[in-house]
Amino acid sequence: DETPEPSRLIAQRAWIDDAFAADSVAEIIARLDARSEPEAHAAAQTLRELSPTGLAVTLAAVRAARDLPNLRAALEQEYGLVMWFATSRPDLVEGIRAQLVDKDRNPAWQPTSVADLPDGLGAEALAAAPSTPLWS
Repeated sequence: DETPEPSRLIAQRAWIDDAFAADSVAEIIARLDARSEPEAHAAAQTLRELSPTGLAVTLAAVRAARDLPNLRAALEQEYGLVMWFATSRPDLVEGIRAQLVDKDRNPAWQPTSVADLPDGLGAEALAAAPSTPLWS
């Protein structure tokens, strides 16, 4: 029998669903911090280490993808977000520098924290249209 064991996450689903149902990255982190589970605190710490801009845009993208009609639309959204990130934000290049070039694992995100994110950043990223379309 090669049936895999049940996922360890199933037992943690309640706190995961609660925390990640929040409307913003800041609120997600606050909900994780308020939990008693060590895994929730570890998740909050991991989120604090990542690009605040990346987190906000990813949250907006995942939520927007729920309403996309098909894979083509999802790929188009992802392409637009990558192009927006690559052409208008320093965090992509900074993350590559910190991980692959200098290997110091110490990226200098802009902005540096979730608290400093401008309102509507996710919507701005989703609304950006790349100059070169994915499909022709």
